[in-house]
Formats: sequence, C-alpha cells, structure tokens
Amino acid sequence: MPRPRPEGVPVRAAAPRWAVAGAFVATALIAVVQGVRAFRRPHLVETYQASQFWVTYEHGFVRRGLPGHVLAALVGGPPTAGQVTAAAFALMALGVAALLALVLVIARSAPRPVRPTVTALLVCSPFTFALVLQDIGRYDAVGFAAMAVAVVGALRWAPGPALLASGLALLVAAAAEEVLAAFLAPVAALAAWRLMAAAGPAARAGAAAATVLPGVVLAVWGLTANPPTAALLAMVDEANAERPDIMRSSPVNAIASLSQNLRDALDHLAEMAPHVMPLLNLVFGLCCLSAAALVWRLTGRREPRLFRSLVAWCVLAAIGLGIAGIDYRRWWALAFVTLVAAVPLLRPGPRQPVPGPPVGSARPVVVVAVLAVSVAAQVVPVGAAILLDPAAQTHIILTERP
Repeated sequence: MPRPRPEGVPVRAAAPRWAVAGAFVATALIAVVQGVRAFRRPHLVETYQASQFWVTYEHGFVRRGLPGHVLAALVGGPPTAGQVTAAAFALMALGVAALLALVLVIARSAPRPVRPTVTALLVCSPFTFALVLQDIGRYDAVGFAAMAVAVVGALRWAPGPALLASGLALLVAAAAEEVLAAFLAPVAALAAWRLMAAAGPAARAGAAAATVLPGVVLAVWGLTANPPTAALLAMVDEANAERPDIMRSSPVNAIASLSQNLRDALDHLAEMAPHVMPLLNLVFGLCCLSAAALVWRLTGRREPRLFRSLVAWCVLAAIGLGIAGIDYRRWWALAFVTLVAAVPLLRPGPRQPVPGPPVGSARPVVVVAVLAVSVAAQVVPVGAAILLDPAAQTHIILTERP
C-alpha cells in the first residue's frame, strides 16, 4: 500500500516544461506584435483612454476625476497631448509593476515544483500584462496597484501602516474609477481581517469595515453624482484643443460617457444583438474562472468556502458591469486579479495525510489547455463586442440640454 503524501506537496510539476516555456514565448511574441501595432497608430494612446485625462475637479466633483486633476496640478493647467501620452505610459508602467509584485507574492505561496506553472497562468493570462499593454492608459492600472498595496501590506507590513495604506489605496482607486471598489473592497477587507488575526471577531470586522467604508462611499457618490453637461463640454473643448480626434460629436469619448446613467446603459444593451453579451461573458468568464481555480488549487486549496464566495461575488460584479459597459474582457480581468490576489491572504489548510491526489496537483492536460486558451485570448481586442455587432459601439453625444 503506497504511503500517503502530505497535503500541499505535489507529486510533480503541474504542467510539462515545454508547455510553460511555449506559453511564455507566445505571450512575448504577441506583446511585441501589439507594441508594433500601437506605434503605427496615429496616436499611441487611443482616443477614449486619452480623453479621460482631461477630466478634473475644476468644475466640481466628478467621478474618475482624480488622475486628470493630479496631472493638471503637476503640469500647471490643462495638459498637452504629449503630457497625456506620458501620463498614460506612466500608468501602464504602474500597472505592470503592480502585477509583477502580485505574481511574485502569489507564486511564492505555491509549492516550489508548481511555481513555474502558477507564474505562467498569471503572466500568460489575457487579463493581466497583455491587457495592460494593449489598453494603454486605462485607470484599471490604479486598481491593480491598489490591489498590490493591500496584499503586500497584509503579508509584509505592521498592522497599523498596512491598514492605513490599504484604506488609502482603495480610496484613491475609487476616485480614479468608481467600479474598482467592487473588486478591491473584498481584498482590502480580507487583508484587514488577516492583519487583525490576534484580535476578536468584533475588532476584526470593525477593522475591515473601517478600511473599506471610505472607498465604497466615494464610489457610490461617484455613481450617483451627475456632472453638469456644461462642465463636461468644457472638458471636451480643452481636450479637443490638443487632440482633434476628441470632439463633442465623437462617439468614442470618455468624458461624454460620464453623462451615462443606468437607463442609457439598458437602452444601449437593448440595441445590441442578443447573443453578444452572453457569448463574451461565457468565453471570458470560463477563461477567467478556470485559470483562477487552477491557481487556487496549485497553491493549496486554501479556505474553499471563502474562495467560492469570492468567486460568486466576482461573477456577479463582472456580469453586472457588463450591463453598463461592453468591455467584458476588462470586467473579467478585474475579477481574475481579485481572485488570484486574494489567494495568499487565505489561511492555509492543515497539512494532514490524504488518500487521494495531494493538494497542489492538477491534471497536466487541463493546465496545458488553460494555458493554450489564455494565450489565444490575448489577441482578442478589448472591444470585442464591436466585432460581433457594430451596434455595440458606445455612442454618447454631449449636447446642451434646454
């Protein structure tokens, strides 16, 4: 009778070396090709992403105004097109650095033999580096940075500074992009719960609430605040003076999208072909959840009930945001980073002998298949919905209301 192996120690590497190496090479090649395509565009930063940097608090509070306001303060007024490009690339670098930090922390939480596989699942995902490099200037990078602060702080810093940094990171992320709070809040709360491990349940719950509440309140305020159309038009005119492709009549305009409400989103969804949203959510959702589940499995199947609850929350958040926006790959990217970032914060299970496959193992064919799909999905554009149905293109025109 074979001797049972302790839980958490894998029998062998989860995937063959050739599969891991091939995924890395293919990802690098795709990144090079996409980089070349970016430099061939009229503008390195796409119109939509560029326009958001002219959103500031000059005319009062408006959601997503913090990054543009900081940029305007740094340059002493409305930025030039070149300054916006530099800011967008700085955000891209911030997102890459944050994801690297998360990859290191998550990989180190896995048994040594499966670390290359875990790293490949993270690096070669269509929801991490590939998305940041393809979608230059998105404020999602601020969310990734906030996620890294919460996780690294909970694992490396003293409770006081870590709780303060986590709460501030969530607050900044919510000011940059209010939807980020839906994904950051669970991770920040989990980080606070871990940091207060020596305290009682009431104190731990209080610390978690104090950490996430300011950011959540700011996010809700941003969603409910309706900026005046005149203020948005002034921002568009400032942007148009530097980037002629940003116009009042342009349907691709992040400033105009700030005037959108839930009714506008539902009307837009009704105009789309009925198969677009379900199909893309299914494809990206399966890709996200299968890779995240493998990362969780290979790092030790920590706290299954809590992880499943987090999965359920992320699924609801990603699908819910899909009602308001067509960037389904982005929503599932936020879900993926949330799920894998939470893994190191989950409590490891007891290391006891088990009769079945040890924790940390996975069928190689499954891992290879997930890696192959992940690499293939990297070439899918963020606005994939437009390829399936041109009516999916956001078309919000700012006009003065009587």
